[in-house]
Amino acid sequence: MYNLWMHNELLSRLNNAQKEAVQYFDSPLMVVAGAGSGKTRIITYKIAYLCLFKKVSPANILALTFTNKAANEMKERVEKLVNLPAHKFNITTFHSLGAVILRENGSHLGFSRNWQIIDENEQSSILKKICSELNLSIRNIQYLINNAKINLLFVQDREKLIESGFSAEELRVFEHYSAYLQKNMLWDFEDLISYSYLLLKNFPEVCNSYSKRFAFILVDEYQDTNPNQYQLLKLLAGNCRQITVVGDDDQAIYSWRGARIEYLLNFEKDFPQTKIIKLEQNYRTTASIIKLANLVISENLKRHPKTMWTENESGWPPFFISTASQESEAEEITSFIKRLKVSRPELFPVAILMRTNSQTLQFEKKFTENNLDFKILRGIGFFQRKEIKDLLSLLFFVNNPELDIYFKRAIQNFPLGIGEKKLSALENESAKNGCSLFAAYQTLSASAKQNETMQKLLSLKEKNATFSQQLTEIIEITDFYKKMSEHQDWERWENVLTLIEYIKNWEQANSDLNELSDLISLESMPREKIKKSDVYLVTMHSSKGLEFPTVIIAGACSHFLPLAYFNRNWQHLEEERRLFYVSITRAQKLLVISQGGSSPTIFLTYQCRNNLQHVKNIDEIINILNQKEQKDNENYLLHPIFGQGKILKKISSTKLLISFDSGEKIIDLTILNKNN
Repeated sequence: MYNLWMHNELLSRLNNAQKEAVQYFDSPLMVVAGAGSGKTRIITYKIAYLCLFKKVSPANILALTFTNKAANEMKERVEKLVNLPAHKFNITTFHSLGAVILRENGSHLGFSRNWQIIDENEQSSILKKICSELNLSIRNIQYLINNAKINLLFVQDREKLIESGFSAEELRVFEHYSAYLQKNMLWDFEDLISYSYLLLKNFPEVCNSYSKRFAFILVDEYQDTNPNQYQLLKLLAGNCRQITVVGDDDQAIYSWRGARIEYLLNFEKDFPQTKIIKLEQNYRTTASIIKLANLVISENLKRHPKTMWTENESGWPPFFISTASQESEAEEITSFIKRLKVSRPELFPVAILMRTNSQTLQFEKKFTENNLDFKILRGIGFFQRKEIKDLLSLLFFVNNPELDIYFKRAIQNFPLGIGEKKLSALENESAKNGCSLFAAYQTLSASAKQNETMQKLLSLKEKNATFSQQLTEIIEITDFYKKMSEHQDWERWENVLTLIEYIKNWEQANSDLNELSDLISLESMPREKIKKSDVYLVTMHSSKGLEFPTVIIAGACSHFLPLAYFNRNWQHLEEERRLFYVSITRAQKLLVISQGGSSPTIFLTYQCRNNLQHVKNIDEIINILNQKEQKDNENYLLHPIFGQGKILKKISSTKLLISFDSGEKIIDLTILNKNN
C-alpha cells in the first residue's frame, strides 16, 4: 500500500503528458517540449521513477545535459525525490562524461592519468603564442580548430580539413597546436568528446562495457546536440531501446556552436519505433503572450508542429513601442522603469533582452544617470574569476610542479622570481634536454639562491596536509588576504573562503588531484544565485532558461533582428526567429517590445502586429496597467466584518452576492453605506 501511495504521490505532480513520458519504457522516446512546459521535470521524475518503482540502480542510469547549471539543478531535484546522495547518479554534461571515459580508459589511446584539461582562455593563449611564433595572424583560428574537432576532423585528416576550408597557414597552426598539447599532456574541451568517440569506436569491448553500465539513457535539450556529441551518444546507446530525449526544436538557437537541429527532427530515423510525446501546456506565461509566441514561431517550416497553451490568465496584451533609435529607446525604457517601480512594484525584476552585447551601452549610460539599480548578466563562472584561478594555479603547481601548464600558471600569476627573460631561458633548456620547465628551473637555479616564496611553496608538498590546508597556507605565504584587505576587496575574499569550503567538502570523499582538476575544469560551483537587482541587461542567447515578471525586448528592428549576417538564407532566418520566440517566452506577466530603429523586425508579421497593443510612448502603457488595477479593484468589496470579498453576482441595484473567506453572502449596499 505504501509503494502505491508513493507511486501516486510522485505522479500526482505531473500533468497527463508528463505522466505518460515518465512511465513509458516500451521503445525509444522523444519528448517535444515547448517553452515553460516543465521539460526538465520529465528527466528528473523519470530517474526517480526508475529508482523507486523499477528498482534500477542509479549507476545504470545516465542523464546528459549541456550546461553545468542544468546538471546541478537536476542532481538537486533527483536527490530530493529519491532521498539518495546526488553523487550516486550519473547526471552530467557531455564534456564531463568524456573526461570520465578518458580517465578510465584513455590508456587505449596512449593517454596517461596525468593529462590535464585546459579551458577556452588557456586554449586561446596557447594559439596566440603559436601564431606569434609562426609570424601568422589568423583571427578565428580557435573557432576553426574547435569546429573541426566538433565535426570529428583531426589534425591528421589533412585532405578533409582542406575540403572543409582550412588554408595552408591554418593547417600549420593546427599541427603546432596538436603537437603542443601532446608534448604537454593537455586536452582541450572538444578533445574530451572527440577522443572518447574515437576510443569507443575503435575499442568495441570498451564501448560495450559502457553500454551495459548505462542501461537507461536520458538526454535533456537534445536540440543543442552537435556532431561529436551525437556520434558519442549513438555509440553509447548502441541498440538500446531505453533512451529518452527531451528537446524543443523551437528553441534551437546554438548552430554557431555546432548544434544541429536535424538530430532532433530526425530522431525517429536514428532510433526506429520511436514514440513522440508533446508537452504543450505552458506554466510560465500569460495567455496573451503565449498567443503572440505561437504566431511568431508558426512561420518556421523546420519544426515539429505544436501549439502552446496555458491555463494562466490572459493578462495584459504584449505592448509594442515604436522607438526610432537606440538613444530614444534607452530614454523611454528608463522612464518606463522608474514609473513602473512606483505603480507596479510586483512586476519587478525587469529584464531587458538584446540581440548583441553592444546594445547595453545606451542603457548603462541612462541607468547610471538616473541612479537605476541594474546588473549585466554575463555569466562569469566561479572558477573563471581571477582570484580563484590564481590560487588554484598555485595549489596544482605545489602538488605537480613537473607539469608545465601548472608551472606557467603559477609564475604568470605570482611574483616567483621568473620574468619573461628567465622563462625564455627555461623553455630553451627544457627543449634542449627534453625535460619539464620545472626540471630546467631546478638545473639553472642549482647554484643560485631560490626565490623565498617559491621555496616556501615547494615545501608544502612535504607536509602531511590536505588540499584545503595547503590552500590556506598558500594564502598566507603569498599575502593574499593582506592584498585584498588593503583594497577592501571583500567580495573577492568571500569567493576565496567559498573555494576553501568547496575543497574541504570535496576532499572528504576524494583524494585524487586529477579528479579535483577535472571537476574545476568542467563542473561549476553549486550555482551562484543571480544577485538581486531591479533591472537586468542580458543578451537573448544568455536569457535561455531564465524567466522574469517583466521582459522588455530592445532593438526589435530590421537592423538587429535578424542580424545582417544571419539574413543570408532561410535556415539562418529561422534560427533568428527562434531566438525572438525564446525571448518572448521569458516573460511571465508583462512583455514590452521596443523597436529601437527605423523599421520593425520582419518577424512581427501582420497577424502578430494585430495581437500587439501599439503605443506611442510609455505613458500609454502605464495608463493601461493602472486601468487594469482599477478594474480589478472594482471586482472586490471590503466589508467591515467579513473582510475583502469577490463580487460574484449583482442581484439587484442594492444587493450583491459576494464570496468571502467565510463563504458566500448577500450584502445589502444600503445597510453597508449607512454603517460607513
